Amino acid sequence: MINIILICCCLLLGCRSTDTPSQTSMAIPASATTVETKDVPLYIEAIGLLHPSVFIEITPQVTGRVTDVYIKEGEWVEKGTPLFTIDSRSQASKVQEAEAQLQLDTITLQALQKKLDRYKSLAQKDLIAQAEWEGLEAECQRAEALVAIDKSKLKAESIRHQQCTPCSPINGKIGKLDIHQGSMIASSQNPALTISKMDPLLVEFSITEREFISLSQNTRTLEIQRLSTSEPYTRGDITFLDNHFDHKSGLLLVKGKIENPELTFRPGQAVRVRVLIAVVEGAKVIPQRAVKYNNQGPYVYVVEENSTVSLRPVVLGKYLEREVIIEQGLAQNEQVITDGHLRLSPGNTVQLSLLP
Repeated sequence: MINIILICCCLLLGCRSTDTPSQTSMAIPASATTVETKDVPLYIEAIGLLHPSVFIEITPQVTGRVTDVYIKEGEWVEKGTPLFTIDSRSQASKVQEAEAQLQLDTITLQALQKKLDRYKSLAQKDLIAQAEWEGLEAECQRAEALVAIDKSKLKAESIRHQQCTPCSPINGKIGKLDIHQGSMIASSQNPALTISKMDPLLVEFSITEREFISLSQNTRTLEIQRLSTSEPYTRGDITFLDNHFDHKSGLLLVKGKIENPELTFRPGQAVRVRVLIAVVEGAKVIPQRAVKYNNQGPYVYVVEENSTVSLRPVVLGKYLEREVIIEQGLAQNEQVITDGHLRLSPGNTVQLSLLP
């Protein structure tokens, strides 16, 4: 019986010893990709804020009750479009009063000028006293001054009368309305409404000193994209670089202009901004997830011709959206592991599923 037990144990041990070599020689599944060579554009990237190219606050210039409102919130208006009307009856009477005063003083001036013309020949013949002639001249000059004052008053009152019905000074979009028909407004109150010119729009963003140094003197363009989408970038022009860095943030303000004919963007909207600074020709690029780190720095697993892997230190360049440029350590068309690193050691055999 004891002999039978010993024979069984030997058989079991023999089975285990034959399994171990097959397990160590099994290929480890992993994903890999090929080192790609391509021209890579390098950008300064920032978050910018959009502003209207023109922003106007319409503040009442006269006090009175609103009799009519001709526009609606969010409406597009052309330059010269009437916006609202303030009761202008009292202002109209002031215009009429100024016109009447001008007419009265003009009649007086004309009478004095006729009298002065009649007395002129008498003065030349010394038939009237010099003092009387000088007094008549002074009276005529005073009448001319009164007429000038009347004209100025009439112009001022006419302007105030026109201000009872303000018109849009630009083509733009109406913002929030703070007036309604029948409401009382005063010339000292807050703006009644705003008008924004939305095409083109202005974009503001800030860059660091290092980014500023990387800008070429000929850099004149930028691109923006909405934060919530991956739609194509919209191109624009750089219009302004501030003269000095902000001493608190260490950043430099940059402004640009974006054409917005379809009103795709709105003032106050945050956008991605990028400025092209260079193009790296023939750059070697791999996915960022292929790069791992140890005490010596970044490394990748390179797939050799016999399907084994070797650990290769690399020097990283610029990070892209999901890729990274390899400055040193890899050659074109080499394969690097992108997934399955945790089970790998140098010299392991891998079973690859290649990524595009």
